[in-house]
Amino acid sequence: MKKRTSKAWSKKEQAEFLSKLAQLIQAGYTLVEALTMVNIQLSKKQQQRLTPGIQWLLEGEPFYVVLERLHFQREAVAILCFSEKHGSLARALEQSARFLERKIMQIDTFKRMLRYPIFLMFTVFVVLIIVQQMIVPQFSLLYSSMNTSMSWLIQGMFGLFQFLHALLLMIGCICICLFGYYELFFKKKSTLEKLKVISRLPVVFKGVQLMHTYLFSLQLSGLLQAGLSIYESLQAFKQQTYLPFLQEMSEQMIGELRKGESMEHQISRSPFFERHFAAVIKHGEASGMLAREMYTYSQFLLENAELKIEKWVSWLQPVIYGLTAFLILIVYLSILLPMYQLMEQV
Repeated sequence: MKKRTSKAWSKKEQAEFLSKLAQLIQAGYTLVEALTMVNIQLSKKQQQRLTPGIQWLLEGEPFYVVLERLHFQREAVAILCFSEKHGSLARALEQSARFLERKIMQIDTFKRMLRYPIFLMFTVFVVLIIVQQMIVPQFSLLYSSMNTSMSWLIQGMFGLFQFLHALLLMIGCICICLFGYYELFFKKKSTLEKLKVISRLPVVFKGVQLMHTYLFSLQLSGLLQAGLSIYESLQAFKQQTYLPFLQEMSEQMIGELRKGESMEHQISRSPFFERHFAAVIKHGEASGMLAREMYTYSQFLLENAELKIEKWVSWLQPVIYGLTAFLILIVYLSILLPMYQLMEQV
């Protein structure tokens, strides 16, 4: 078995690489010719990784295995793995590149919109801790030495500092417990068992549900267009190891198909797919255009995912700014109000 090479490709470079390959193959190049042409344009570090990959390909290794050893994203590798079944490598390369490009764009948008608010909030929390640990005790000592009682507002401010400090400690303990649960229990569960746990977090589960439905419908449409039956397509899902959800779900669905239960009925009962997916399958089977219906639906899901990310980020950003402004106000008041009260006592 060949050794895996160390990581040398960012997601953006992977997308560009796959896109160039798709263009060359559509222009009539063989896969090896296309790889050789693209290899010329790569950095020395990437050439050192890809050159053995070309040799592995010449020795008979499947292309998706080569990409796996080059540490490409597993979703992209899975899409190309299925191309071995439906035979459309150029289309699979385009889909892989487009998937990575959308993934990069979504992550970049999320980072860009939340980077500064999160940094600002972190800075304010650090200031709060400093005030609570250093300034508040000094004021308390000063009030005691002057035999002066604090006003109810100042007492409330200082009490809020203690609450925030306790809240941070509690969040830290919860994070440690969650990490321990993840390492000791969650990682050992099957993919479907993990999804049952995640389903208790509606916002997170909705995103996972949408992405799994997208990948399932996209890949199934490609296999159906290549002439495979639903049963044969599910067998292809079961044989791959890059997308555990598709592997475990297809194994479960194959067992139900053998019992005579239709895929549409299985999808309608499953909590792991988008609720409209069963209706799409029913309509596609009735019209005899199931592959087309599934592909169209997968593109709708991708667009829907992007809109939801933009919506959540646009909602989250002002909430963080508002909370940060409130905390800054608390810091100012906690310093100024005691000073004014002490000045009045003099």
